[in-house]
Amino acid sequence: MPEFHYTATDLSGAQVRGKINAANEVEVSFFLKKKGFRHAQVASRPFPEIVHPEKVHPVAPAQAVNPAQTVAPAPMVNQPFAQHSSEGYQTPSSGSPVATPAPRVGPKPYASLLSKKEVFFLFGQLSSAVKSGVALPVVLDRFSQSGHKSAHKSAFAELAGAVSAGTSLGDAMRARPDVFEPHLAGYVAVGETAGRLPEVLDELANSAFEVQKLFKSGNWGAIAMIGLAVLAPMTLAMQKGAMKAIELQDKAGGTLSPTGTVARTVAPNLAPSVIAASIGVAVLYGALAIWKLGVLRPLRQRVESAAPMLAGRAKEEAFSRFSKSLQYLSQAGISPNLAVPLAIDSIPNDVVREQYRQLVGSIREGVPLSAGLMRVLKPTYRDMLEVSEITGDVPGALQQISRMADDNLERKTNLAGIGLKRTAWAVTLFLGAIVAGILARDWYLGLFNYFANAN
Repeated sequence: MPEFHYTATDLSGAQVRGKINAANEVEVSFFLKKKGFRHAQVASRPFPEIVHPEKVHPVAPAQAVNPAQTVAPAPMVNQPFAQHSSEGYQTPSSGSPVATPAPRVGPKPYASLLSKKEVFFLFGQLSSAVKSGVALPVVLDRFSQSGHKSAHKSAFAELAGAVSAGTSLGDAMRARPDVFEPHLAGYVAVGETAGRLPEVLDELANSAFEVQKLFKSGNWGAIAMIGLAVLAPMTLAMQKGAMKAIELQDKAGGTLSPTGTVARTVAPNLAPSVIAASIGVAVLYGALAIWKLGVLRPLRQRVESAAPMLAGRAKEEAFSRFSKSLQYLSQAGISPNLAVPLAIDSIPNDVVREQYRQLVGSIREGVPLSAGLMRVLKPTYRDMLEVSEITGDVPGALQQISRMADDNLERKTNLAGIGLKRTAWAVTLFLGAIVAGILARDWYLGLFNYFANAN
């Protein structure tokens, strides 16, 4: 491998320099960033021995860093993914690595997660800002002033400060797991590492929109169920009142006012039915609100990865995001042993993400990508990747695989939407049939008993 020279600043503010063997400058920046160095410069030739005193902070002898021991790529190569998953893999497009924020006792994970609608709007605006050249801290600070939840305001304020100080956006997002889901930070890290941040932000916004649209597919069924919860007890009350009115009219020889008689008999039964309907609607809305709570996110992830209508889509979404991340990282020159853990961190579903970690394991340096991904690639994809490794066009093959994965995801999403609609209406019709059966039975029995007593 070629030899690269670097100069950087460590966490104590001391300036250090050294050399390292790596495939390219991007990998050197990646290693330096993992070691916690800032403001790195990488070159193929030694830097001149010039140190600006005003830029070097004095360091006590015990805190001095031995440049020869600053970065060693070997320990980073063969580590399992479990050791990579919670750390930043972020090299900004500017090429300056940023230290991962120190561990902190942060807020409870998933406590105030951004909704899909909020992700769609916020990440879309971030993408527009990056494309137009507006500094991210400016936009993030604006978000902190316009948010509705205090947790969101504080999160964006922290992000603005951290990014201004040189921390990568992905690492700053990881420090607020109460607001940002893990895959958002993971995919943002891919975008920053590969220099494709605008595209990644756009894709996250569009993905949130598609998921929101998918789960709205069953809304009409939910509305019908709420209507059923309101009308069923009221209809039962009116039926009982009508039967009572018939009895009163019969006893009075038909001399009573029809309207007044029905009103007097229905009113006593209607009040409890209205209370029952209100309780039913409150229970449905309460159950829906509880299901959307951030603390139940792990349960929702397990349901999505196991439910018949959603499991296929969750797996296709995982592979689509995984292959797209590998495409971006491969095009940026990141080696497979570094790119794969980054790509795994970008998978949206927690359950499927852990499955990928178990199936892939760790890819050693120099192992072909097709061999390392043998257990997660379909035979067709594996053959494409093997051929591309021979021809030297791995990024092109990954781009083709990513396109096919996107097509499969779109098909699975459409099927899931149709399935949710049909299920919602099937449940509604089933419950409606039960209520209709109860009404018909009570009406029939009421008339039967009335005529039996009359005879």
